[in-house]
Amino acid sequence: MSASPLSALLQLSEYREQRQRPFPSAGSLQWYLRQHKAGLVKCGALLLIAGRWWVDPRHFDDYVIEAGAKAAQSQSVPA
Repeated sequence: MSASPLSALLQLSEYREQRQRPFPSAGSLQWYLRQHKAGLVKCGALLLIAGRWWVDPRHFDDYVIEAGAKAAQSQSVPA
């Protein structure tokens, strides 16, 4: 029997605990959510179930990497 996709969902705090390198504080994740909420919801990375926010870590990670790559395209390489 394979695991349900629901079993992979994490609470926001659980997700941040596992991703401390890109999100070293709760505030950094909250800032990211404010900046990218629409895109995260659209791609299925951020879900509202029974009045609580949940993260699909696979989709969230993919979104962060894609958004970071797009942001890097518009910036010069640091010296």
